[in-house]
Amino acid sequence: MLKSNLSLDLRYNRDEIAIENLFKPIISNFLYCQTGSIEEFEILQAETYISSYDFKNPQIAPMEHIYMSFIGGIKYIEEELDIPISIFITFDKRQCPNYCNDSNRYFSSIKIGGISKVYYVLFTTDELFDFLYSKEVGCNEEVKNNMVLIGSECEVRNNGKILETNLENKYIKGYLNNHNIDKGLSFISCSDDSGYPIYHINFPSILEIEVGSLLQLEIDNNHKFGKVVAYNLLEDKEIQGLIQFFDGVLQKRGFNAYIHTNINTIFVPSDIARDFEQYLDVEVSCLARNKKPIQDNQCDWVALQVNKK
Repeated sequence: MLKSNLSLDLRYNRDEIAIENLFKPIISNFLYCQTGSIEEFEILQAETYISSYDFKNPQIAPMEHIYMSFIGGIKYIEEELDIPISIFITFDKRQCPNYCNDSNRYFSSIKIGGISKVYYVLFTTDELFDFLYSKEVGCNEEVKNNMVLIGSECEVRNNGKILETNLENKYIKGYLNNHNIDKGLSFISCSDDSGYPIYHINFPSILEIEVGSLLQLEIDNNHKFGKVVAYNLLEDKEIQGLIQFFDGVLQKRGFNAYIHTNINTIFVPSDIARDFEQYLDVEVSCLARNKKPIQDNQCDWVALQVNKK
């Protein structure tokens, strides 16, 4: 048992029912959105909960105890070590700084061998009580729909009967934001804060497309959060208000660089700015994307490609 007193163990009458019918379906969908496949997992008990405090204070909770708490099920399969995925259900948002757009869930993870094997998945007490209340009043004869997601298939259960959904696919334009090799996906942005993943296991040729390229996506709406089932590379180079070309002057001061245009100021990420000298103003043309400000960047526009004029 960890000794930091940060382990929150909830006990209630419908504990097992909540695990099977609330937590597990949501976690299954979250993992599918993260990995692109259906994954087996184990929900860890509260006594093995590990916080950032435990990592910073190994004298209280020895590191070997911490790691053995969630890799106890390690197996040797076909000459390779197989580490099962473990899940911490947490109500502490400070432990979950990352956000998964597709599953609408905050999370964080611990990587083993460069692969995420332990996930912290954030739930709210409201979600738990909403579920418990629904069970308490479930004795009436109101019709309640329950969404069940398994992979890309979506069914609606209505009083025990399965009703097939048949929503038409939709088409939407976006640009290739990045290739994430570690997660095995490429992300297509369709607005300043939303988009869709394209998984390399399904579409390996997406890796041949340059970041900043425009694509038309075919989205399967039968999947709760939409799933890309096809895409086409577009000849267009711009989407007004989302990804555009600009001319301006690049100024680099310290580690930060910006392009000043007649319309706006564009932030230049460090991996692009390193190709330019400090205190030497340069006329450039750039392809920039409209994205919500993050970290030290307070500009709405961020450069994807920059070329000297």
